Amino acid sequence: MKIALATCVDAPHTASDDHPMHEALIRRGIDVCIPAWDDGAVDWAQFDACVVRTTWDYTERCEAFLGWADEASQQTRLFNSAPLLRWNSHKTYLRELQEAGIPVAPTAWFDAGAEIELSSVLTERGWKEAMVKPLVGACARGTIRVRGPADAKAAQPRLEALLRKEAVMIQPYLRSVESRGELSAIFFNGRLSHALRKIPAAGDYRVMDLFGATEEEHTLSERDEALAREVLQRVQGCAACTLPLYARVDFLWADDGELVLNEVEMIEPMLFFQRFPDAADRFVASLFERL
Repeated sequence: MKIALATCVDAPHTASDDHPMHEALIRRGIDVCIPAWDDGAVDWAQFDACVVRTTWDYTERCEAFLGWADEASQQTRLFNSAPLLRWNSHKTYLRELQEAGIPVAPTAWFDAGAEIELSSVLTERGWKEAMVKPLVGACARGTIRVRGPADAKAAQPRLEALLRKEAVMIQPYLRSVESRGELSAIFFNGRLSHALRKIPAAGDYRVMDLFGATEEEHTLSERDEALAREVLQRVQGCAACTLPLYARVDFLWADDGELVLNEVEMIEPMLFFQRFPDAADRFVASLFERL
């Protein structure tokens, strides 16, 4: 069996967090290839499956990436599926999930080209602090933290620059991220594999190790696990798709201590195989189930 793990030119195909998964595939006798998704010389039909992994440049070339996914899915088994990748690529999916009953932080949505005054948004919403996020993004790309009215005026040019080319969302800033971090539940084939908290560096809100964040293992309460499972159920309903092979469900704590959904990562999420090496075998077993 031959399996492709799609990457991008600017991401080293040896991305360290996926090493345990590569090794788990090789132990099963799998021929593992790691081609760039946009390499026109690749014949995707030669693979029994293609798993999207380190396609980290998709946010800058989203439509090209989604077009590739459509084409590749006609030649091989693509995980996650092309329709699911398309649905998950735009953060308006959070609005759909909220309408389906999933708790999400209050959000103001603005299309590309909108003319808005950031300080007015905070005043109208009663938010002392806020986060601005592009609707297509990863690894905190384009995010703006707004610390109050004065900061909003200073951030206005950055917001206008974003709106000239893309849609944005604005949410209240949840201070708990600085102390409690972000809670992630990782599922393979709908089964909980592992959970962790990602804790940013002091004074920061970004929960990626690129910015000095750390992570620690976490045991979900029954209530929190039930909520994470409900998110996956609602994803299938909203996206009208099959169960994702892999999904990372990310939560933050609201001011009242309740969890709110921050993101559902189903395109190229970090799955923390280095910290949870047994998870690599669970992932590969789940892939084999699908094949």
